[in-house]
Amino acid sequence: MDDKPRPANCPKCGGSRVATILYGLIPESAVEPLSEKYGSISFGGCCVGEGDPEWSCPDCRHRWGSMHFPDLDLPEDDGDLIDFD
Repeated sequence: MDDKPRPANCPKCGGSRVATILYGLIPESAVEPLSEKYGSISFGGCCVGEGDPEWSCPDCRHRWGSMHFPDLDLPEDDGDLIDFD
């Protein structure tokens, strides 16, 4: 996760309750420490991909931003499907 500063307001409704979206299977015991670290949080699901949103607005449910993983050295997609048979 990028350590970019949290936006002050939602770009859609202007609301000031901006939440950091957290991805992955997060155990209940981690919710409070994560809330202390990030403030308002929202859960984005188990899988995260390049370009998934980083921020959400609890008021209008708008999600924005774009996750980036610059340290990952992923192979280029050549368009071929993998055959597991």
